[in-house]
Amino acid sequence: MALFKGKYRIESARLARWDYSSNGGYFITICVANRCSVFGDVKDKKMALSQLGKRAADCWQEIPVHFPFVKLDEFVIMPNHVHGIIFIDKPVTITYHVFIYIVGNTTPQTGEIKIRGTITKRCINYTRV
Repeated sequence: MALFKGKYRIESARLARWDYSSNGGYFITICVANRCSVFGDVKDKKMALSQLGKRAADCWQEIPVHFPFVKLDEFVIMPNHVHGIIFIDKPVTITYHVFIYIVGNTTPQTGEIKIRGTITKRCINYTRV
């Protein structure tokens, strides 16, 4: 286990080579600094949100306003952290590599056409960017 400022810490559970901005579903945990219980308290087996907890709930609901490609699923606010599920669904950008032959010249010229949106037909030579 690695040390940070002379203390033990947990290694990141994130995949080193994964792009977490790519399309997919993600389980998110957001923790309060120093694990302070600022979002409310559990009373009678129910979470009673504080003003800050209510603001955290509002902020969660506003995520799609700031990031229209994000869809929200379930979330729960605990006294010192928030759990939630989001789905990132950005438009797919595809680059088609087109080979153009100029009359009288046998050397192919390469160009790119970028198309955003839904793939409507299958092409043999394309790369996703």
